[in-house]
Amino acid sequence: MPTTSRSLFRFRSCLVAPSALAAIVVAACSSTPDAQVTPQPAADAGAQADASDASDAATYPPTVDDDEATLPPIDMTGPIGGARPGLVVTPPNFDGATKTYPLVILLHGYGASDADENAYLQLSDEAGRQGYVTLLIDGLVDKAGKQYWNDTDACCDLFGAGTDDFGYIRDVIRQVQARYAIDKKRTYIFGHSNGAFMAHRLACLQSNRIAGIAALAGAMWNDTAKCSPTHPVAVLTIHGTSDATINYNGGVIKHSEPTATTVPYPGALTTIATWGARNGCSDVPVNDAPRDYESSLPGDEATPLRYQGCKEGGAAELWTLANGSHLPAFSDAFLPAVFAFWASHPRP
Repeated sequence: MPTTSRSLFRFRSCLVAPSALAAIVVAACSSTPDAQVTPQPAADAGAQADASDASDAATYPPTVDDDEATLPPIDMTGPIGGARPGLVVTPPNFDGATKTYPLVILLHGYGASDADENAYLQLSDEAGRQGYVTLLIDGLVDKAGKQYWNDTDACCDLFGAGTDDFGYIRDVIRQVQARYAIDKKRTYIFGHSNGAFMAHRLACLQSNRIAGIAALAGAMWNDTAKCSPTHPVAVLTIHGTSDATINYNGGVIKHSEPTATTVPYPGALTTIATWGARNGCSDVPVNDAPRDYESSLPGDEATPLRYQGCKEGGAAELWTLANGSHLPAFSDAFLPAVFAFWASHPRP
């Protein structure tokens, strides 16, 4: 069994009723259910933007790939994540003294938690089988009482709090890399919904630290020029065509503050085409043979669209789930295929 490490004042476990699954699909972005609930300390790309670029600029750093010398020192003794502690799950027979390990960070959806998302995907279990260290972390709570990530302009700081989740995730990754014998060339993110938007943002602006992502039911900025990675990134997006929460073809998300507005996000095809361009891939993608990754849908419903000829370490692939929802019932083949995707595109 994988082993876990979390600050004692944060960790407790309980059972979540099956009905919790339905309650997780909320508001503009969302996610999923679990057995470890951890309270948190206090038309493709077609929509027109009516959100202010000025407010977006205040949230996003003007440069990418922060110089390590300019960042705060890494805390080698306190809880992982500091005042927002995370849960680190190590694989069986973890031996940080003689080996290095890949790291995967799980980012939950809007209104969910790290425990909810991990129960839905069983990511830490599969990561343990694959020899990965897993990091589970939580977003803060907004005025609606929902945990969220402040990532792109569209999703999901719906009340304009301006939380620096980007900096928090960057620094907790640095902390885990330093304290758990992580191979810095093999740090990956799996994000769902709100967490998928954040996965795209981190890949765009922290490509020196992030080797690859898997983004389920999310997108990048509608203004794709904001994505400016300096290194190739292995990017996998997974999206259902019947997703009623984050639309496959793009849409808008409603914000309440500081003023009521709607902010657009691009569709799945635009998002992956942008990554194809950023990774130096060929212009025309190919479709691979359909696969069965969704157990509640008949046949091989997943159609992979793949860009070829990408720079070393880069990839751009979209798995379209025909009639798939925001909460797919994934088959046993799904997560091993995600880890295989990352392994097939090693960072040089």
